[in-house]
Amino acid sequence: MQTMNKAAILVNPPTHYRVLAWANGGATVRTAANQRSDMITRLRCGADWYGDPVVGTSQTITGFGQSNIWVQSLDQRYVWLGMLEKVRA
Repeated sequence: MQTMNKAAILVNPPTHYRVLAWANGGATVRTAANQRSDMITRLRCGADWYGDPVVGTSQTITGFGQSNIWVQSLDQRYVWLGMLEKVRA
């Protein structure tokens, strides 16, 4: 099991993302980087999400593309990258 280095978190804060404005159904937050994992909640379009990209199972959604990259939050929740855009600082 991976442990978090709190000092590293402060030095390297998670990346800021936002759910795509045209994702009318929002984005699903899951327990693992896998479309078959349990759903925790849904984020509305335009909602903020913070985390870092990780490799998971590949997912394809019409109009959003195909990718195996998910964004993992600090509390181990996941959103598929295809539903997010990186917010520029």
